[in-house]
Amino acid sequence: MMPILTKIQSEHSQLRTDTVEGKIIRMPEVGTRFRMTGPPLGTGIYRLVETSIVQKLINDSEKRIILFDTEFSKYKLEY
Repeated sequence: MMPILTKIQSEHSQLRTDTVEGKIIRMPEVGTRFRMTGPPLGTGIYRLVETSIVQKLINDSEKRIILFDTEFSKYKLEY
């Protein structure tokens, strides 16, 4: 399974969709930006998702889910 990032809540609408399936550049860590690439939605180049700095995270390794908050949004990462 490819990692799936889902935007749960946001103060902005910069993602064209609330869900991105792709590759993780590195796992989310408090104090850093989270980055992920995904295939294009149509023709074009691959997508790059880069969040603002991660402020809080909860890692449920048994379920393979990370919930994390950034300055403007909340996300769920299934890996």
